[in-house]
Amino acid sequence: MTTLYLDHSIIAREEHWTAIRALMCRAAPPQVVASDWNLVEIAQGTDRAQAMRRADFVSTLTPHWAIGRLHVQRAELRNFLEKTYWQTDATPLQSMTPSFAVMMSYNTGPHVPIGWGPREYIANLHDKPAYLREIEAAKTPCVDALTTQQVAGKRARLAIEPTVLRHWVNEKLPNEGPTGRLLTIAEKQAAAEHCLANSDALFRASPAIAVERALSEVRARDARRKAESQDAIDFQHAVVALAYCNKFAVHDGHLLYCARETAKVLSPMVVAQAGPLVELFRSLATL
Repeated sequence: MTTLYLDHSIIAREEHWTAIRALMCRAAPPQVVASDWNLVEIAQGTDRAQAMRRADFVSTLTPHWAIGRLHVQRAELRNFLEKTYWQTDATPLQSMTPSFAVMMSYNTGPHVPIGWGPREYIANLHDKPAYLREIEAAKTPCVDALTTQQVAGKRARLAIEPTVLRHWVNEKLPNEGPTGRLLTIAEKQAAAEHCLANSDALFRASPAIAVERALSEVRARDARRKAESQDAIDFQHAVVALAYCNKFAVHDGHLLYCARETAKVLSPMVVAQAGPLVELFRSLATL
């Protein structure tokens, strides 16, 4: 089944909803994919009635829910260690789920409110906006980091890439080994060194990790463009959408450019087609 990730820039254009609904009424419709980041962006609007309307629209599409970027990348890294270092069967990797509660559990653990969907999630963000304020505050260091990468230039970015990769690997290392026993510091360091010594194989085996690396470089190479706070959330959408979906519907021009360039860099590993809705409709009509 073809999976179609809808960026917020698509959902926010309500004039497209009729066409999207018509697409879902086809004999073999694509499986729509959304994420909690869609809901965060909907909740960031000040018009509560509009937010509830958009939440209900998302629900009518019966989406599968993308698991968060870091959770997927940690699972990819564990899979790589299981296959190439511990020589055990790989743990099944979940990049999306039909269950809203399962998606939420990756962020909240066992404390998942029973019966929640997009409407309840967004209403809670409106009623308790502290989380939205945290997200807004977290955008600033993301923008600063992107600006630093842009100013540094490609040669400087290549020079620090081993340090960046070591940070990425250490951040995503599992705490438990293949038997379930907690890893010692020395064992985690040894696992990290295995990943670093085999980084090319790691990237080939880990779509979301590879997408983050390529997308980061694509975004950084245009030194003339001023980084924006929206870039931080766009990044969250794009990594899993490009790594694990067939189609990535985007209306935002800069995000669309970056998604297409990233897919080119990683072809044929990444097969996702990024485009505006009308263009993707044409390609879906041929399936």
